[in-house]
Amino acid sequence: MAGPCNGVEQAVSQLCAFKGVFLLRFHGHGGPGVASSGSGHGELDTSMKERSDIWSDPTIIAIVGRLRSIFGPYGCVEFIECETGKGHAGKRLLSQLASKLGVPVTGAVLDQPFSKRTTFRLDGPTVTVMPGGVSLANWCKSLPAFAGMSVA
Repeated sequence: MAGPCNGVEQAVSQLCAFKGVFLLRFHGHGGPGVASSGSGHGELDTSMKERSDIWSDPTIIAIVGRLRSIFGPYGCVEFIECETGKGHAGKRLLSQLASKLGVPVTGAVLDQPFSKRTTFRLDGPTVTVMPGGVSLANWCKSLPAFAGMSVA
């Protein structure tokens, strides 16, 4: 949802209908601690949350926090944006979201130009923050047994 008025609110409202989500990816532009959520044009109406680079806004973090209930036990979030997870600002954003959502949150730390990517995935170094700041090992120990799967 690029550039709509209150686009984050709209997207969250639509996503709240889902349950058992394994992976939620955000695609867009970013920088250390920044994940763009829209690219509207023209004058910015400051009463509307409609433009990019608003992830440091506590209101947006709270809105996204409503997604907590959509995740299954193995749920996680990825930010495909360039450098969203880089540095102190990146880790702070990922930590805030992991805490609000109750799932691990991963962000890119190195700018990988989209034109050089071959897939819609994180193609370079990343940082992952676990809810509560626990280690990956401790997070995994807290999960229920993974149901057996077969491959045909």
